[in-house]
Amino acid sequence: MSTSPITAGATARSFLATILTKAGLVSAEDLQSSAARADRSGKRLWETLLDDRAITEDQMAETLARYLHLPCVRLASTTIGTDVAGRIPEDLALKHTCVPVKLEGDATPASGKSKPKATLLVAMADPTDLGALQAIEFATGIKIRPAVSTRTEIGDAIGRSYSPDQWLQRFLASIPGEFDSMRVEGLDPDADEPGSKTKIASTVKLVNLLLQRAIESGASDLHIEPSVNELRVRLRRDGML
Repeated sequence: MSTSPITAGATARSFLATILTKAGLVSAEDLQSSAARADRSGKRLWETLLDDRAITEDQMAETLARYLHLPCVRLASTTIGTDVAGRIPEDLALKHTCVPVKLEGDATPASGKSKPKATLLVAMADPTDLGALQAIEFATGIKIRPAVSTRTEIGDAIGRSYSPDQWLQRFLASIPGEFDSMRVEGLDPDADEPGSKTKIASTVKLVNLLLQRAIESGASDLHIEPSVNELRVRLRRDGML
């Protein structure tokens, strides 16, 4: 018998509350107060606890990983391939605050009737949410192996995986604007497709940022090494790369 969304949500909230109180991270009073606010706002309990600063994101992730015996994934240093990101629809990833990390095993069925023998590692802010796990597994058709990560890192990974252009724009906007007025001579942005002017400006800003970091660190060489799923930048200092 399948678990209804209401039952699954209530179970997840109870399980999460038990873990956090047992770990001594949240008092019964704070938990009750945050639960009441979550009911009024329609947010999930863990979101309200974080918004209320009752616990930190790292505390929550590390505690859930420890109590549930799950891996804690640092998404900031993890490369997610485009083939893996496409396994979970973006709207589902946003709804359940999760992101696919790695496909383990062979996802190709041996025959038309056999199921793929593969597991999808999925980083979640709240892996106690049984309803979310069921929804993800149903949407992907692959067995899910949950992992834990912070809300911020998952949100950032979703941006990098599903909307890389927008993520790059936000990243560059956060950089001090010393290079905003730089221009590339000989290029006519208006002659290309719409949005190319913004792309050129972003590229110039990013390249100048890399050069500035190389100069500040005293590097003699700047190596840009593209691969299928990532772009590695390495600096040579004192003869060492």
